[in-house]
Amino acid sequence: MTISSLKSGKLSGIGFPVAVAVPARALLVVVATIVRAVKLLVRGVQHRREAAALAHLDAHMLADIGLTRSDLRDAAAQPLWDDPTTLLRARALERRLRRHRVAHGFGDDPPPRTPEA
Repeated sequence: MTISSLKSGKLSGIGFPVAVAVPARALLVVVATIVRAVKLLVRGVQHRREAAALAHLDAHMLADIGLTRSDLRDAAAQPLWDDPTTLLRARALERRLRRHRVAHGFGDDPPPRTPEA
């Protein structure tokens, strides 16, 4: 019995009765689900370590990359299966775009129009 025969569903064609093929396939699904969950957990721990490294920076260094302490707290409060670096990246990009728009005169309020004479 090989993994490829389990995936293809051809167990009954190689001498295994259907009574063995169905539980074997169910076992494969359960194992695959457990492996996927463990991978997500490991990836979540890695992302949290990356985000935790930012906690050692002071406020000025965080500001240089467009983050605040509250951004780090918000990221740490997310569930384990969510990637906290995604939130941090979004917040930094948000601030960078806002600063760029204001610097080039594209702020939230349009500049006042002057009446033409």
